[in-house]
Amino acid sequence: MLKDFMILIDNIIVSDEIIQEYFCCHLEVCHGLCCVSGKGGAALTASDLSAEACLPKPWHRQVLTKVEVEVYENNYREISDFLTKEGVKTVESQGVCERSGSSSFATPLLESGECAYAVNENGAIFCGLERAAAKGNSLIHRPISCLLYPIRIAERPPFEILRFNHWDVCHDARAYGREKNIRLYQFVKEGLIRRFGRFGEEFYRRLSELAEKRNKEND
Repeated sequence: MLKDFMILIDNIIVSDEIIQEYFCCHLEVCHGLCCVSGKGGAALTASDLSAEACLPKPWHRQVLTKVEVEVYENNYREISDFLTKEGVKTVESQGVCERSGSSSFATPLLESGECAYAVNENGAIFCGLERAAAKGNSLIHRPISCLLYPIRIAERPPFEILRFNHWDVCHDARAYGREKNIRLYQFVKEGLIRRFGRFGEEFYRRLSELAEKRNKEND
């Protein structure tokens, strides 16, 4: 199962594609289509909460606790000012987050399939959660799963496996990344650091060193 994965950092396995492929979102082309398409809402985790929430968030424990769900609920009033009318209606009827499987949570979706926190501005999609956090109005950030896309993480205890999820919507992002000379792991730097908490900076440093060495050998 692991033969296609070439990098092991502690118990995190990283696909070679993540360090080799070029990638950079090109909103002028895709208009943020990944926020309004897909099979379900964005996964919500403990890492989506800001440090000011004052909750322990070990990177190996990502499923939201009851207390953390309450943080979402308590911040909703501040977040709602940055949502569309349809988004507000959906959140107030379905909740700030909904069950995804037996123990996981995800963002609620409109009937059209769009994320309830997505905001369309001049034809491009932006995140209402991130807008609220940037203004200092909320302790909830843009979901880690969104920051990491197109990387998906599969948990296979004791390992976590990072894969490049191929989707035709992101075809132009690969070409744009090559034009800008941005590798996928560089594009999702913030997401990787936030996802792995206290180990995030160290993980990204080690990944970058391995990536530079590997790509130099392949060039």
